[in-house]
Amino acid sequence: MNERLFPRDTETLPPIQPGEVVRQTPNFQIVTDYKLGLEGQKSGERFFIEPLTRDGEIMLGKAAKAHNIYNFNLRPHPYNPPGGDVVVPALQADYIPTNASPLLHGDIQIPEPGKGTIPSPDRMEACLAQQAQSNTRYPHTVYTFADNLLSEHRMPNPVTRDLRLLQAIYLDDIPDRIIHSPDDNPYYKVRKGFWIGVVHDLDQGLETEEFTDPTIVERINSFLTTYGSGTGFLYAKHLTTQEDIIALNGLIDKIWKTYGNEGIKIASSEFKN
Repeated sequence: MNERLFPRDTETLPPIQPGEVVRQTPNFQIVTDYKLGLEGQKSGERFFIEPLTRDGEIMLGKAAKAHNIYNFNLRPHPYNPPGGDVVVPALQADYIPTNASPLLHGDIQIPEPGKGTIPSPDRMEACLAQQAQSNTRYPHTVYTFADNLLSEHRMPNPVTRDLRLLQAIYLDDIPDRIIHSPDDNPYYKVRKGFWIGVVHDLDQGLETEEFTDPTIVERINSFLTTYGSGTGFLYAKHLTTQEDIIALNGLIDKIWKTYGNEGIKIASSEFKN
């Protein structure tokens, strides 16, 4: 990291160098670049958190849910060979001093209800280190705001946030070929593996009573009648259509509007940045 360009208390940031790695940790790198469609414009300047490892990718998703931020872009994998087309989900952040604080200096910002903040790579690395010490693998990966807090129990409506994350990362586009998990870009909503994950979340949200609004419950049950476990959609040779994706996005939008604005509940006495 260049401390001259990014001092801690600066009120302005220098013009970006597109594609410049301004910070790197074992599992993440922070890159400055332009938002797609706004190349070369001041309004398009962004930070991107790019995962360097599979562990980093999973942790970034966990942290995004805790921080209530879902601005993901698919970007070329940092370790692509020449001509490679492998992509990874990268979290996009506005190129402003407020976001430089967690990204470059490790500050932890807990979001207010209905708002989002940017996770710090330092905190994500600390959580990954704790995972390594506990000898657990992906299903037990947790992100917390500090070591002295309970794990994910402080994150409200986790199923709602997981659905929002899936919706944000995976593309609505329908490719002209069948997409498989080993593909360079497997992040498409057409994949049956994606739908199995969505159905699991919906079932879990009903079972744990995260979803209790009668209108939401009725709509989920109707959706699961068509797309749920045991249906021909999941297990027959049925290709996903644009209508299927529209129905899914509409349901997740409705769930998010109902349950997505509850904030993290942490007393100031519990948290030490």
